[in-house]
Amino acid sequence: MTALQHFGLPPARWEGFHAAALAVMRARVEGLDDPAAPRDAEAAAAFILEALDDAAPPAGEHGSTVAGELARALDAGELSAAEAVMLPVHIGLAGNGPTAMALGHAAAALAMHPHVAAALAAGTLGASAVIEETLRWDSPTHAVPRFARRDTVLGGRRLRAGQRLLVMIGAANRDPERFADPDRFDPWRPGPRHLSFGVGTHYCLGAPLARAELAIALEELVRRFGVPRVVEAARGGTFLVRGFERLAIAPREPGELEG
Repeated sequence: MTALQHFGLPPARWEGFHAAALAVMRARVEGLDDPAAPRDAEAAAAFILEALDDAAPPAGEHGSTVAGELARALDAGELSAAEAVMLPVHIGLAGNGPTAMALGHAAAALAMHPHVAAALAAGTLGASAVIEETLRWDSPTHAVPRFARRDTVLGGRRLRAGQRLLVMIGAANRDPERFADPDRFDPWRPGPRHLSFGVGTHYCLGAPLARAELAIALEELVRRFGVPRVVEAARGGTFLVRGFERLAIAPREPGELEG
C-alpha cells in the first residue's frame, strides 16, 4: 500500500490494481499454457488505464505524482498504452510483491526453525542475518530472463548472441560449490552473498528499501508472536515470482519450542 500511495493511484484503486498487475504478469509468463490468461490481462490492462485516468492532472498541466505524469504522457502521445500499463505494473509489483513474498518466506522459515526465531526474539541474532539467509534459501524471484550478449559455451551448452535465457537465481543461491550445506537454513553462515537482488547493471534499485521494510516487519513479528507456528498456508505467485498467497501464523505454545 505504501508503494501505491507514493505512486499516486487513488486509494479506491489499490486492491484492484494489485490483482490487475498480477494478471498482466501471469499472462506474460503463463499465457501459452493458460488460454484464459490473455483475456484476463486485457481486462486488467483496461482497469489500469482507467486508474491512470483517475489520477490524470488537469489538461495542460504536469502531474504531481508518478501516476499523474504517466496519464499526462499517455494523453500527449509520449507513451503508448502498452508502456503506460507496464510501467505501473513493474513499479507496483517490484515495490510490493517480492518484498511481501520474502516476508512470508521469512515467517515460514522462522516457524520451521524455532531456534532461529528464539534467537531473533532474544536479540542474539539480528534481523538482517535472517533476511539475507531467507533471500538465499527461498528467494521470491528465483528466475530472471536475460539475453546472451555474445556467443559462448556454458555448462557444455553453446549459447548464441541474442539468445533468450532463463537464469535460475534459486539454483545459484544453493550452489554447493559456493555455499556449504546449501539446503540448510542458517542465518549464522559466513560466505558469499546471494544473488536475489541481481548483480551489476541489473542490481535491484529498491534493495535498501526492501531490506529496511523486511527488518521492521520481522522485528515486529517476533515482538508480537515470539516463536511462530504456521496455522494455514497456501502457495501462490507465478513461475518467475513465488510466494504465499495466504500464510496464517500464531504463537507457539510453551512446550512446542523444541527443534
